Amino acid sequence: MSAPDDEPAAPATPDDDSVGDAVAPEAAERADAGQAPTLRASRVEDGALVLTFPDPDHALAGVRLWAHLSTPLEREYASVPGGWELAQPVPDLDRLEYLVEIREAGHAGGEADAAAEAGPTHLGLDPTNPLRVGGAFGDHSWLPMPGYAPPVWTATPPAEHHVETWTLEHGAGAHDGELVVRVVSPRDTGPADALPMVMAHDGPEMDALGGLVHCLDALAAAGRAPRVRVALLSPGPDRDARYSARPEYARTLATATAVLTSRWPTPGAPVLLGASLGALAALHAEWTQPGTFAGLFLASGSYFTPALDPGESSFPHWDAITSFTAEVAAADRPPAAPPVALVCGTAEENLGNNEAMAAHLRRLGLDVDTATVRDGHCYTAWRDLLDPALPDLLRRAWGGPGAAEATGTPDTHGTPDSTGSPEEP
Repeated sequence: MSAPDDEPAAPATPDDDSVGDAVAPEAAERADAGQAPTLRASRVEDGALVLTFPDPDHALAGVRLWAHLSTPLEREYASVPGGWELAQPVPDLDRLEYLVEIREAGHAGGEADAAAEAGPTHLGLDPTNPLRVGGAFGDHSWLPMPGYAPPVWTATPPAEHHVETWTLEHGAGAHDGELVVRVVSPRDTGPADALPMVMAHDGPEMDALGGLVHCLDALAAAGRAPRVRVALLSPGPDRDARYSARPEYARTLATATAVLTSRWPTPGAPVLLGASLGALAALHAEWTQPGTFAGLFLASGSYFTPALDPGESSFPHWDAITSFTAEVAAADRPPAAPPVALVCGTAEENLGNNEAMAAHLRRLGLDVDTATVRDGHCYTAWRDLLDPALPDLLRRAWGGPGAAEATGTPDTHGTPDSTGSPEEP
């Protein structure tokens, strides 16, 4: 499974019917044994976020909130009757996506002894909260903060499609290993019908977890975007290397784009979408193969710089990424100037470098539209950022219908405000 960037993977968590396995067997048995009457489920109420974890016998050494967010959060649960509780004011978020870090006791005994000799640590779902959301590292628990609602288009019925798989073989134009593409077309169209094309890095996940095809269907049905084909690009076995400003991949992508838009007739150049390292790769591809794309949708790009991202310096492809971002920052003119939608969560560590990249591209004369949501580095945030930023980008890239009536979340356009460095979960 491809990851949204170089973030260390949390252990994958299971589906709802096997939550106990993710929590660790001993803790799951204690949770299933029943909560103390005073311990309620995790919730948001009366201006407070309250997270709970059942541990009737207080046999655990501790419980901690795990959330990959830069927003300041209290993370240590306190011991309360029936288990553990973490209460704090509602954070500056639209939604909280999280796991629970469970610290097992090192030996049998009371709470004081367990705290003195902590045993293994496990990450798992919140057993008191039934809300689950999929992600690149498996399921997470989540809670909506006051006022949050998912995009309206998510409630619309999905359209029917036919899907074809095409592979650019290594040695046949693929300079960076084979490239597998799923081409999704409206059910009532044929291969010879000309349609605009949207291409997406991490395509299968961006569709399954970010709702990309569903969103485009809803926009077309509302008359706010044209009907399109969607080319879902698989990242391959070494995603981090492929998407880290790699010239061989940029050439492969340019070749694949030429073949795709010939095999499936496409009026004009396609629009390319990417998130995290996929956004970096999208910008790098258009920078080094100018004119390949009519527009770029860049979500939470990993535009690392030594000044803004020193904590990422151990990433294996740090040199390649920072060399490219320095080249963009030092440029006097761009190789090409497609319209750009640059979107990001306000509670993620890439916010600062996204602000810097938006400023560089605007200085070079590109038409850059920015938007934010109060969320972290995850597919649900990128889903929530699709509308109205994506239909606006399609209009700027191809002309046609505008986006006066949003089918998604409220308009959050504007330059993001920095939230500083993240707290390590």
